[in-house]
Amino acid sequence: TAKGSSDSITRIASGSADVGSASIVALLQAKAQSDVPVKTVVAFYNLPPDAIMTVEGSKIKSLKDIGGTKVATATFASSNIFWPLILKDQKIDESTITLLKVDPATMNPMLAGGQVDAIISWMTSAQSTEQTLAERGKTLKVLPWSSVGFEGYSYSAVVSDKLVKKRPDVARRFVRAMRAAGAAAIDDPKGVAQSIKALYPETDDALAEKQFLDAVGLMDNDITKKEGFGTVDPDRLRKTWTWVARSQNLDVGRLDPESIVARS
Repeated sequence: TAKGSSDSITRIASGSADVGSASIVALLQAKAQSDVPVKTVVAFYNLPPDAIMTVEGSKIKSLKDIGGTKVATATFASSNIFWPLILKDQKIDESTITLLKVDPATMNPMLAGGQVDAIISWMTSAQSTEQTLAERGKTLKVLPWSSVGFEGYSYSAVVSDKLVKKRPDVARRFVRAMRAAGAAAIDDPKGVAQSIKALYPETDDALAEKQFLDAVGLMDNDITKKEGFGTVDPDRLRKTWTWVARSQNLDVGRLDPESIVARS
């Protein structure tokens, strides 16, 4: 089992796996550094999951209010590379914010205990944060970065170039299966939770269902209604790459983002 997007991309690129899942952001980063023989085929999340999480009643009513606050983030969170860009675009002086890079397990308790004003997290983690806050009689407030113009794809299904070229029928069946599985999951969150529980018996299935419901908003939304589930729109892909290039101080002309997609 791959451990995160980078590991999944590495395994597929090396030939030890034919298919997997990875963030389109991670694939664009990898493709910009070396011509990894990996393609995305189904975009599960057509909105980025990154968000600021704070407590209802705090001084942070919107992302514009983040200046002068103390914020915690996981040390190696993928959101960290985009955070300076979010602040820059919102015309917020980064030096006015105290950013603490901490162990992910400590972030919710820090927010609940008032040690920080906010945390940088993914919307898919909102339920666990909400649960921790509720134990202190507090209510969660989520501020998605997508609400201030942070656009692009995230979680996706990926395949090897070799599979696409040598066994295109298998690749097409994989794409159909992933699209069908995604659509079925959206329609049956309880079934998703039960499947997770079957794989990991220690899972709280009620919490798993709520967590998946948070993810549904990234999979089934106005974009999905317009473009369909799983599609990779060229314009949105270019916007994703523009964010990645800015975060890495790369010329956007360094990579044609279409090169990471298999559309056949």
